Amino acid sequence: MLRTATRPHFIALLGVALAAATLFAYLGDWQLGRARDEAAREVREQTVERGVVPLEEVLAPAEPLEGSDVRQLVRVTGVLDPDAAVRVPERELDGRPGSWLVAPLAVDRPDETDGGTLAVVLGWLPDGARPPDVPAGRVTLEGRLEQSEPPVGGAGPGTRELPTVASADLVNVWDPPLYTAYLALTDTVPPLEPVPTVEPADGLALQNLSYALQWWLFAGFAVFFWWRLVRDAHERELEARAEAAAPEQAQSTS
Repeated sequence: MLRTATRPHFIALLGVALAAATLFAYLGDWQLGRARDEAAREVREQTVERGVVPLEEVLAPAEPLEGSDVRQLVRVTGVLDPDAAVRVPERELDGRPGSWLVAPLAVDRPDETDGGTLAVVLGWLPDGARPPDVPAGRVTLEGRLEQSEPPVGGAGPGTRELPTVASADLVNVWDPPLYTAYLALTDTVPPLEPVPTVEPADGLALQNLSYALQWWLFAGFAVFFWWRLVRDAHERELEARAEAAAPEQAQSTS
């Protein structure tokens, strides 16, 4: 079968099949990107339609943040403690090096129960810039909710720098219970700048995902089609040889 596959016309046909498979695979990846973009767009539209809502309508301390509530705009009142802020370094913004400044907010709840502690990203701070004087005390803040980042461990009381904004780490730094999301402020105090929106990593639009799967199937079928042609040609050659050898065998036995 190898001899059949290496004939010039089958090698040329293999080149065509591989080119088609490459194109189909590229189109599949493109549709996968579209699936992520469409899912992100749907989330953005949902949050815009809902507008700014009170935090307690979306999330309570220690509860998981639903995917539909990621990037939801919320309003929250509580006591901000900038003196307990931590830095999250190595966070570039438009190619500029810098860090995030994250402070705890002791959340007020309408029913006067313990509102827990919410991590508030005050903004992005350029490297070398002096942090602004953020007033401590009772404040009302607005921003968008983002999913807590993966923990790395090693945090404890007095920690002032962490590689991620992870509630599982911050619970060892600030008073529990903590929210499983952080609040990214929409308005900041210079030289702080608003942090960029985090695109959801696991959202996929099913229609575009189905298109991507179809293109990848086409890519596999292009190579399979070439292999099927080679196999059929090889089997025909074997049959022709067997038919040609049959009379000779009959004469030798007679």
